[in-house]
Amino acid sequence: MINLNQMFDEFNATYRIKEPGNTSKLIKDELLEVLAEIPTYPDHAKECADVIYISCQQLRAMGVDVNEAIVDAPPLHYVIARLITDNTALDNEQNIIALVDSTISYMEILGYKWQPILEEVHRSNMSKTIPYSQAEHELKIARERYPNAYIVEGQRDCILKCADTNKVIKPTCYSAAVIKEEWL
Repeated sequence: MINLNQMFDEFNATYRIKEPGNTSKLIKDELLEVLAEIPTYPDHAKECADVIYISCQQLRAMGVDVNEAIVDAPPLHYVIARLITDNTALDNEQNIIALVDSTISYMEILGYKWQPILEEVHRSNMSKTIPYSQAEHELKIARERYPNAYIVEGQRDCILKCADTNKVIKPTCYSAAVIKEEWL
């Protein structure tokens, strides 16, 4: 099994996430995308992995040992129904764990290989970082679309963010996740 704690500690350190954020809307949006995609289609597998990714990232920010928290869970449709209708459900650590567990089970039922898909989503997310030597050049390019873009410096690299939305801007070196057919 992949080391989920290590993966999400790397993400949280890179993106300077020190405490849980308000990601309820983001997780709900991903759940709705899972429902909208056709099963066995590569985008569906990626949307499922995004649900796991965002949820695990938040659990690590809460200090949860994600490797230990993953256990058997109820069918995903039960969890989705509860989480989409209850506006406070995603504030609860146990509900987020149930969501991750259920999404993994759902992916396995469909025959998706969730671990390599999740690793590919992580690789793609980490490709949004920029070496210091390229930061100013990337900022200039980003400001054509995001006039209020700025650089956030880390220990080893930088990321670009939009001051208006607080979202990470994809630099020219960004590499989108590619879901391989053998993972479906």
